[in-house]
Amino acid sequence: MRKCLIYDRECIECGECNMCDLESGKVCDNCMRCVEDDSDYKEIIIEEIVDGIENALPVEPLIDDQELHKAWQKLKGDNAI
Repeated sequence: MRKCLIYDRECIECGECNMCDLESGKVCDNCMRCVEDDSDYKEIIIEEIVDGIENALPVEPLIDDQELHKAWQKLKGDNAI
């Protein structure tokens, strides 16, 4: 399980980390207003890239390997005239 980006706990998927820092109740839409200013130098430290895969459940393959092998063998046998 992932660690929460805001609080000292495991992530409970509350979505609070996706909320806008400037407008309460607004979901972040990457407008970048929170990092825009007149400074000469800007820095954002990226600690983690979350792509959603770490919380995905494993998916069973839809095709059985043995059945696929049999189908290929049958197809090869039909074409070998």
